[in-house]
Amino acid sequence: MMSSLPTPWATVTLTLLFAAVAGAQEPPEDGDVIPPPPQGWNLTRDDLERELRAGERESITVQELAWAHTYERGALPEGTRYPRRGDVYEVTVAHEVGFMMQLTETNAKGGNTGLLVPGDRFLVPFDSPGIMRYAVSLWPVQDDAMAARLIPQSVRSRYPDAEVRMVVELQDLMQYFMLVEEGRATPFDVPVRE
Repeated sequence: MMSSLPTPWATVTLTLLFAAVAGAQEPPEDGDVIPPPPQGWNLTRDDLERELRAGERESITVQELAWAHTYERGALPEGTRYPRRGDVYEVTVAHEVGFMMQLTETNAKGGNTGLLVPGDRFLVPFDSPGIMRYAVSLWPVQDDAMAARLIPQSVRSRYPDAEVRMVVELQDLMQYFMLVEEGRATPFDVPVRE
């Protein structure tokens, strides 16, 4: 199982996440702007994507994305601790991931895959906005062996400061990683159950 979001979710996730961080768009916080889901809502992000690909819908609204997020979040185990800025996670099970290479400050290349191995460590660089709480952004803790394994030599020679960036769903984070160092507290510490 890949612990990255499938396209087009990776695009939606990264677009909302980077827009929120850059201040270009402020995704709505839980309960702010987005009305509650309709009675009986039980669609996940995967369901919405499947409908989109099958031609059953023309688009997915931010509102529907928020409802799917709320539905999926309710399925997480009781007491789930959301990742916080400054947390460090370590890979416990070898697995393939999708990732983006940050080549320069303004240049990135997506669509990469590679193997994470036990002992690889990742930092949570910032808190995820409310609508993004089903996934977390991870940046590797400086590790030349990981960079050599994931970033091709041809890229590293042209962009010596190239780094790995990835977005991991919470279910995959719980399955393949363990928290080894806690970051600071945030207002999102307690999962909201609808």
